[in-house]
Amino acid sequence: MGTKRRLSLTLVRYIAREFITILMLCIVVLLAFFLVAAIFDDLEDLLDAHAPALDIVRYFALCLPSYLADAIPVSLLLTTTFVLARLCRHNEMAALRASGVSILTISLPIWIIAGLCACLQFTVAEWLAPISLHRATAHKEALQGKHSDTDWPATIAYRNRHGRRDWLFEDFSPSAKSRGVCVSQYREDGTIDWELRAAAAVYRDAWIFDDAVIHRFGDTGDILLGPPERHELYRNQTLLENPEHIGFSFHLQLPDELTTLEIREILHGRGDQLST
Repeated sequence: MGTKRRLSLTLVRYIAREFITILMLCIVVLLAFFLVAAIFDDLEDLLDAHAPALDIVRYFALCLPSYLADAIPVSLLLTTTFVLARLCRHNEMAALRASGVSILTISLPIWIIAGLCACLQFTVAEWLAPISLHRATAHKEALQGKHSDTDWPATIAYRNRHGRRDWLFEDFSPSAKSRGVCVSQYREDGTIDWELRAAAAVYRDAWIFDDAVIHRFGDTGDILLGPPERHELYRNQTLLENPEHIGFSFHLQLPDELTTLEIREILHGRGDQLST
């Protein structure tokens, strides 16, 4: 009847040393592959922008944490496969099993290192990678002289399905005054309740409309209820949309890397915008 031996520190050190060596090599090789691919994609654009060499190096250095988050799980898979295959190839696995060492004891160093790498990967992916990639994107745009405001089209339309409101902007600005604003509020049966037209509008904790004209409609939505209301300056706190929500829904410009908390905030706080 076979007996199982206790955990040997020498065995643990041997397997851990082999595993860590191959793991580091895999991570370095994968990082090099990712970096070379990024250089082929972005270097020409940076050179065309006449970016200094140090700024180019800084940009690619800021990209490394996001590459590391992708390299760690792949490296763990490759390293585990290689180390176990190597133990079997040299009959070390058979010798250890014949001497009474269990599979769990043999794989214990691998499990410990994999757990530490999982914690490292989670930390990098949830904290370091989003921050560094956001800075890398901003750094690249600064080198190329790009500004986000130039990406916005003049006229955009926006629908809040849950709020039953339609917005139309002839000249939308996410941070300053928007021109030619029209807001239409609908009832549950789909008929129009009221319509607001304004020469300009700006959001300051609430929507403030310049030269606003409000038309109110009857129950059928096709008959006006009296003359329109005219306001030189009209403030409305019931409109829950803000320029950030409208811009998010229309442009969908999200960072390349998002943390779990940021994804949760988007899904819960901006469900209306995602569903439209």
